[in-house]
Amino acid sequence: MRKRPNPAIAKAMRALEAGIPRARADARLPAYHFRPPARWMGDINGPIYHKGYYHIFYQHNPYDEKFGSVHWGHARSKDLVFWEHLPIALWPSKDKGEDHCYSGASVINGEGRPMIFYTSMPTSEQWAAVGDDDLIVWEKHPGNPVLPAGIHSDIVRIGAWRDPFIFKHGGHTYLICGGWAGEKHGPGHSRGIVSLYRGRNAGLTDWECLGPLYCHPYSPDNACPNFFQVGEKWALFMSRHDPHVVNYYVGAWDLFRFHPESAGTMCYSEDMYATQGLYDAKGRLILWGTLHAYRTGKGSIDWPGCLTLPSVVSLRPDGLLGFEPAPELRKLRGKRRREPGISLSSSSHVMESTRGDLLEIAAEFEPKGARAFGMKVRRSDDGKRAIAIRYDEDGLEVNGIRGLFNEKEKDVGPFKLLAGETTLQLRVFLDKAIMEVYANGRACFSRLLDSREEDLGVEVFAEEGAVRVKRFDAWEMGAIW
Repeated sequence: MRKRPNPAIAKAMRALEAGIPRARADARLPAYHFRPPARWMGDINGPIYHKGYYHIFYQHNPYDEKFGSVHWGHARSKDLVFWEHLPIALWPSKDKGEDHCYSGASVINGEGRPMIFYTSMPTSEQWAAVGDDDLIVWEKHPGNPVLPAGIHSDIVRIGAWRDPFIFKHGGHTYLICGGWAGEKHGPGHSRGIVSLYRGRNAGLTDWECLGPLYCHPYSPDNACPNFFQVGEKWALFMSRHDPHVVNYYVGAWDLFRFHPESAGTMCYSEDMYATQGLYDAKGRLILWGTLHAYRTGKGSIDWPGCLTLPSVVSLRPDGLLGFEPAPELRKLRGKRRREPGISLSSSSHVMESTRGDLLEIAAEFEPKGARAFGMKVRRSDDGKRAIAIRYDEDGLEVNGIRGLFNEKEKDVGPFKLLAGETTLQLRVFLDKAIMEVYANGRACFSRLLDSREEDLGVEVFAEEGAVRVKRFDAWEMGAIW
C-alpha cells in the first residue's frame, strides 16, 4: 500500500487549498454543519465506524465550485461533532477512461480489509478500491469493475445503475443499487428499481444477482438507496424523482424481496437528497442527508454543499421511523435563553433575549383553537422579513413549503399531528444559511435560507385564536472547526 497520496491526489489537494480563502470569506458558510474546506460538495458516501472513528466520504470537486470532476472527499470524527479533514480518498482514473467517481459505500470485507464500492462513470459499473487499516490511503482494485453490468443483464435491463450500498446480515454481505427498469422515455415504460446482489467470496470480488429487492410503483427511478435493519423491521430509503425527494418504507425482508408495511418522508422538500448511514459502537443507526443548493436554484451553483446534522433513527410503535438529532450535538451549546410559558391569542411575541443565526431552539406549542401558530426566525427588526415555521389544518409549513408529494401515494403527505399528539414539539437548528427543524421526533425539515445578515430576531405567533407556548429554550451554538 502506497504511503503517500499519488500525484492525482496531491494535485487535487493543492487545488483544494487554493480555494479555502474564498470559502472562508463567504458569510453564509455553515459553522456547525459538516462541509468541505472549499469547493463543490455532493452526496455523502460510505460512512463507517472503524477503530474509534466515524468516517464519512462525499462527492467532491476540489478544482471548482461546480459539478466538474467528481472525486471523493474524506473526514473523520470521534464524537459526530468535531471533524478532521483527511486527504482525498478517490480520484477519477483518467488513464482508464474514468471521468467521475459517483456515490457508493464502504465496508470491511471478510478478509478484514477496508473496501469502497462506487459507480464509475461513464461506464456506470461498480468499481472497488482497497484501503489501509486507517482508511487513509486507497488503491483502485485491479479487477475493476467488480460488478459489471453483465451480472444482471440476462435478468433485467437497468438504466442509471449506480450508487451501491452495502450491508451485512446472517453471515453474508449484500449490495443494492438504484436505477430504473424498462425504457427510460415514454409514460408507463420506466419504474424505479432497487436491485440486490450477494457476495460469494470473502474478498467481495465475486457477486451474484438476486433480482429486484423492490420496484417502486410510482417513481420513474431511484437513486442512493439505503437498507437498514431497525428493530425487528427493515427500512428502505430512496432518493427519487416524481417528486425529487427522499422517502422511506418500513417492512419485512425475506432475504430476496422487501415488503413495505408503512411509508414516510425523510425530508419535506428537495433541499435535502442522498441519505447515508451507519451503525456505531453503541448499536445506534446514525443517518445523514446531503444539502444541495443547485437543486433549488438558491445561491451559487451547489452552495452551500453540506451535510444535515447526524440523526439517530429508531422504530416507533406505530411502524414509522423516529428521527432525533444526535445528543452529542449538545456539546456545541453555549449561553442559554429560557422564556416562561407564553399564552398568545391572535397575537405574536418577539423573544427579545433570543437573537442570532447560530442557534438551537426547543419549543413546544399547545393549540388552544388558533387557526395557525408557530415561530418565525431570521426576523428583521421591523418584522417585514422572516422565515416562518407555521402549522395549520393542512399541516406543517417550513419556509413556505409543506412538501413535495406524488398524488398517487396516499400514504405519504404533509406532516400533521397524529391522534394522541396534543402538542407540536420543535427542535430548530439555525446555522447561517441552513435551517433544520425536527418535529415531534418523527420528521426533519431541512431548508436553505436566503436571509439578510442583519435579520436575527425570533418570534412566536398565533393566528385567529389561541396557543400556549409551553416551552421555549434557546442556546447559542458554537462552531465545529
